Amino acid sequence: MKNCYLFCGMLAASAALHAQITISSSDFGNVGDQFFVGQDPNPTVTPGNAGANQTWNFTGLVTSSLDTIYFLDPATVPPAAAVSGVNLVTESNEGYFFLERNSSGVYTRGVASTFNGVPVLAEYTPAQDLLPFPSTFGDNFSSTSSFSTTVFLGLDTNAFGCQIELDSIRLNRQSTLTTNFDAEGTVQLPLENIQALRAYSVDASTDSIFIYAPNAVSCPPFVNLPQGWSLMPDFLAQSIGLPAGTYTENTEIYTWYANNENFGVVAMRMDGQGGVESVLFKSDASQMSMDQVGESTLHIFPNPVQGNSLAIEGAEAGDEVLLMDMTGRVVARQNLENSQVTVEGLTSGMYQLQLMRNQQLVGQQKIMVQQ
Repeated sequence: MKNCYLFCGMLAASAALHAQITISSSDFGNVGDQFFVGQDPNPTVTPGNAGANQTWNFTGLVTSSLDTIYFLDPATVPPAAAVSGVNLVTESNEGYFFLERNSSGVYTRGVASTFNGVPVLAEYTPAQDLLPFPSTFGDNFSSTSSFSTTVFLGLDTNAFGCQIELDSIRLNRQSTLTTNFDAEGTVQLPLENIQALRAYSVDASTDSIFIYAPNAVSCPPFVNLPQGWSLMPDFLAQSIGLPAGTYTENTEIYTWYANNENFGVVAMRMDGQGGVESVLFKSDASQMSMDQVGESTLHIFPNPVQGNSLAIEGAEAGDEVLLMDMTGRVVARQNLENSQVTVEGLTSGMYQLQLMRNQQLVGQQKIMVQQ
């Protein structure tokens, strides 16, 4: 009987290998879905070759941190009201992405994230194509869009012996996303093997950073700004971590899509020199290594938990806590104002608690809830 199962499985895999993969609307998430994403910031993999019937061995990917992508109703996300045409929102450590999802594809309408550490809300005009339906091997598309967003700065300081007042900064971005579905085959992940369609995308964007001075600033040879809006001087941009007041950047990303997965099962970002910068991939809590995160660094009490809350010694305000059941499903997510974590409403059982700081996992531990 075992040999029969093995033989049948081989036949099924062989048939899938030679069948063309088509990504349709049923393969992208709906409101209420979620998708677990592991991140490997130091990957040893490569994107491999283009073409049909490929095999990509990504079994060596390591889940150094775990994120959950939530698919939300825009009515539950207040910033979505500022962006037109949105009927689906995804939330993750990367922020909110405001999407339009229909029978012809998924389109990015806007984003709420951070720019150089500053929260921004931006609306794309027009919406940027993200994933057309249906998509299959050999298809390609290109989409150009732009956005402009202004962030209050409120800088009033004495520098270089001059009084400098800067009210706001404005980011103007024009972006062209070009995607070619250049390969299909088997993706081998630490969790499972998946038949997938690969998309190679290049996002060519030009950013222009403007700054608003309520009064003219004259501080030669360092700063000379007229009153009102003007292009940010290069040296001032570089002082806050930007290449220049205006700069162009090409971002290369390989994404593997699969049937019935709700999201891309692998996203590989290139570093611009032909190397792999980082990889996001389908994962779950079972892939987290205690050796990596140091379970002993967390001191949780009481454990078992018999009330409505527990405390984490050493937790900081702004830390995020994820509580997952033993299947890896996130059942609670909260930002800490102090060291207290609420477990009210959880049923009795074993849970995995993860403490995140600045989007990095700083510790995890199993807890027992006894209600």
